[in-house]
Amino acid sequence: MTYAGDKTADGCGAKKPRRARLTERDLRLLGFLGEHGCVSPSRVKFYFWDSTEGSRAHNRRLRILTESGFVEKVTGDGDRLLGYRLSLKGKRLLKEQSPNQDVSLSRRGYKTQFEHDQKLIDVRRILEKSPLIGGFKMDHELRAEIADGKNRPSNWQTAQLIPDAVFVQRTPKQSMKIALELELTQKSKRRYGRIFRAHLLAKKWNLTLYLVKDEALRKSLMETLEEVKRKDLEVRLAKVVNGIYFCSLEDFLLKGLEAPMTNGKREISFAEMARRIESGS
Repeated sequence: MTYAGDKTADGCGAKKPRRARLTERDLRLLGFLGEHGCVSPSRVKFYFWDSTEGSRAHNRRLRILTESGFVEKVTGDGDRLLGYRLSLKGKRLLKEQSPNQDVSLSRRGYKTQFEHDQKLIDVRRILEKSPLIGGFKMDHELRAEIADGKNRPSNWQTAQLIPDAVFVQRTPKQSMKIALELELTQKSKRRYGRIFRAHLLAKKWNLTLYLVKDEALRKSLMETLEEVKRKDLEVRLAKVVNGIYFCSLEDFLLKGLEAPMTNGKREISFAEMARRIESGS
């Protein structure tokens, strides 16, 4: 499959843009960028090139895809390269490849939260190693679902809760929707109170997993959660209250599906749940 750039030589010596013969890996890479909005070059290399530490093959390929117009650079302060995202041309191509599939593609640029979203890529890839886990929807897909032409709320107090992602864990007897929150910075206690209340009473998912930057933040969040459970009247009167589990981000990235998650009373891991299902217990 060959796609040329939008410009052509005009007979006056104008330089033709580089033509990219798209490979299967290119198409998977474009889909990957569409899923995550913007991806750093190092993560592109990690997930798509089985090469030596000093290899720069991924950079050459990204440059060709950029020159061909399928991807574009995302820069930060001082024009520092942050990563690459799907271009409008790349988005059109992917939709042509899947005409019968409802594809939600992100073209997010960045002023903040870049590292947050890069970590989220790694977390998702770990979770998808489990045969029980799938059906991921990232925040941009969830936001598109609820938008429906409505005006955006002016502040966080009136905004509908949108987690960083939602995924499904399937077992032989049931499917459980799990919301994922990656917490790297401390918010106000009042704001956490509103967020926890929404997670506890959510109808669109059954459980929330918080991956937090360190132990101090985990303890602070769990104390705020317990206070919400004690004091919020609607939570206390609700017939069904969702569970909320916490796990260290460092532990999760190091131990993967074996990382322990706690709700303050019990610990469990995705790997342990899979073993229990396999054994029929």
